[in-house]
Amino acid sequence: YKKALAGEITGFTGVDDPYEEPVKPEILIESDKESEKESVAKIVRTLELMGLIPGADAGKDFSDEEEEKIKQRLKDLGYI
Repeated sequence: YKKALAGEITGFTGVDDPYEEPVKPEILIESDKESEKESVAKIVRTLELMGLIPGADAGKDFSDEEEEKIKQRLKDLGYI
């Protein structure tokens, strides 16, 4: 903003170029109504659904029961 306000750069949204609200945004963050954590979760989930980042369970090739056994083994070994 400093450079845009000083006239060093042009075409800066909100300074010399108007903000154009998206007609149909992929996601709407309402920071006045939701917590930062909720907003981040909404963004991450949308990116997962759009296929832009892997989902939380991506690469999970084992059952929940097997995961518990792995966690217990790591605890027994002192890793967690």
